Amino acid sequence: LWAQLWAGRLVAVDVCLTAWLAAVLRSGNLSSFLGSRQGKWATFAVACRVCHRWLHGVSSLPFIPAQVLYYQGEFLKCLPRSLRDHQTRLAVRMFQAASRLSMIENAHDLSVATPDGVDLSGMYFRGQNAAGPTALDGPTVIYFNPNAGAWEDVDGDMVETYVEAGINVVVFNYRGVSNSRWQKILGSAWLGEAVGRYLTLERDGVERDCDAVLQLVVNGLKVPPSKVLLVGQSIGAGLSLQAAARCHSQVGVCNRRSFSSLASLAGWHAPRLLRLRHASTWFHLVSASIPIMVKVLGWNINSVEAWNQMRGFKWVEYAENDRIIPDSVSLVRDVETQRVVRFAGLLNEDNHNRTLTEEEREKHMALVKTALAIDDQA
Repeated sequence: LWAQLWAGRLVAVDVCLTAWLAAVLRSGNLSSFLGSRQGKWATFAVACRVCHRWLHGVSSLPFIPAQVLYYQGEFLKCLPRSLRDHQTRLAVRMFQAASRLSMIENAHDLSVATPDGVDLSGMYFRGQNAAGPTALDGPTVIYFNPNAGAWEDVDGDMVETYVEAGINVVVFNYRGVSNSRWQKILGSAWLGEAVGRYLTLERDGVERDCDAVLQLVVNGLKVPPSKVLLVGQSIGAGLSLQAAARCHSQVGVCNRRSFSSLASLAGWHAPRLLRLRHASTWFHLVSASIPIMVKVLGWNINSVEAWNQMRGFKWVEYAENDRIIPDSVSLVRDVETQRVVRFAGLLNEDNHNRTLTEEEREKHMALVKTALAIDDQA
């Protein structure tokens, strides 16, 4: 209940402001009202609401850039020509990638509706000889994308490894990414997206996306929480932990190459992106102020708190020489766990986004089978 009330906090503000202004307009004293103290407060309140919405939207760009990189929505024509051309080429590549994934045995298109009216695109892969009365309620992995990723980018070999082990796999895109779009309002797609974007902050939106997919698997497909494993990478790992803590803390969690908190990660990157001299006054000032701004704008994701609430099988996978999630802000530094898989820092490789080596995949699958008790069902 409290989560639903919190999610609707900004809608409540909009309703109050609209009702207040409507009452003034009916009285016919708009000019005198705007010049009064109440009118100035009303103008200030509306300006704060609009500025907060705009600032949160802008701040979401570095956290979920996939919503721009893979955008195929109703306002695509409003973007710069160069970005539209890039997205057109990317859409072709994604279609080809999706076609390859669809060739995996028992692959099915998936659509998940969120409570606030977004249809998430995804794909469902049924495991070979998946255990369970209907096979759909057998052991299931849900993959949560990194910030600049889409389900079409998922490692097809890894999906096949899951499927061959008898594990169902669910992949999906966050709202605004590729074909994950808002439902129509009054038959209008652009109105549906405009209203949906305004009423729901990006941070709240991706949380609802993750919750909706997890609830579909547990409540819709009837998979017991103990047979569900959330595999998330980078920000996807943080979002998966948050979803599990809110909905089903008994699920298993594989936290891959992720942070202890998004605010601390932003504080680490900001002065370096600005190329400030290390140990300078500006370096320390930016390092201290950015985490505060992230929290004020509502974008902090505290993975340590969520990790401590989890009661299911959980482990951390991290990479050495990770330039995106450095060791100092990695989750592995701030949690107590003996289940840690270390990925080697390969030379001349993007150790944050690279696919797993054969040895790393074997270590990962050993923990996956333990988490989902695959051997017990053989």
